Amino acid sequence: MSRLVTIGCSLTEYCYPTWADMAGTHFDEHYNLGNPGCGHTYMLNIFTEANLILNLGKGDTVIVMSSSFIRYDVWLPSTPERPHDWGWQGNGNVWAGGMPEDFLKYCYSDEFNLMNSLACLKAIKDICELKGINFILLKGFPTDFTDYYTKTNVEYYDKELNNLYSIGKVPLYQVLEDKFGEVKGYNWNDTDIPDAHPTVQMHGYFLNTVIPQYGVEQSFIDELESNINFQSQELNRDVELFKKIKGKKLGSLITRNFTNYNMKNFKYSG
Repeated sequence: MSRLVTIGCSLTEYCYPTWADMAGTHFDEHYNLGNPGCGHTYMLNIFTEANLILNLGKGDTVIVMSSSFIRYDVWLPSTPERPHDWGWQGNGNVWAGGMPEDFLKYCYSDEFNLMNSLACLKAIKDICELKGINFILLKGFPTDFTDYYTKTNVEYYDKELNNLYSIGKVPLYQVLEDKFGEVKGYNWNDTDIPDAHPTVQMHGYFLNTVIPQYGVEQSFIDELESNINFQSQELNRDVELFKKIKGKKLGSLITRNFTNYNMKNFKYSG
């Protein structure tokens, strides 16, 4: 039995099918363990769980799409103050607001996050290689750190991180911009906030261009696109065609609002 595990952020798992869900149609079993807003600490943790639960090995495929390098991941339990908002807290960019100022000042640094990202992504790759798992690392966000990180050996991390990518060395958004120009997502009827995530067509193009061995027919991409429900973003999780190809969940990714076949966002998952 062929098994695929895909791991990433909202560029991997979203309310409608992504490149990962399309790639999963080539396998007998697909686990899409992407989580919107999460970074590389989450990715190593959920990979470790998948490896233990599924006993991954030869014949299995793991595809990771790296995320932004300025994210902070934590899993929180339910409390009386937060009875429903438990699980992985996908807050996205730590500087986008919502993080306590004292935490950012005394307990966080972008440089540490860069160091941690290298450790997490390299650990996943090394474990896969040791176990004979087919491993692919794709690039979601740019990895040119020269103009951003000023308090660490940027050249070292730039080199070592980029050495982890065998294919997919060009970031997803750059691949899409080269084809479509500015990447614009769908406009949802229930919000005026623009969605900057790639469309189904864009995900299909990325898949067919970067890892064509798992590509799908354009007619299938068109069929998926035609099923988009523009009334509301999250209503797309209830579209029957989408549910048929959505990857399953496991481990700490499953909360009260998650099932094996249909992930429902909770407060901090976007």
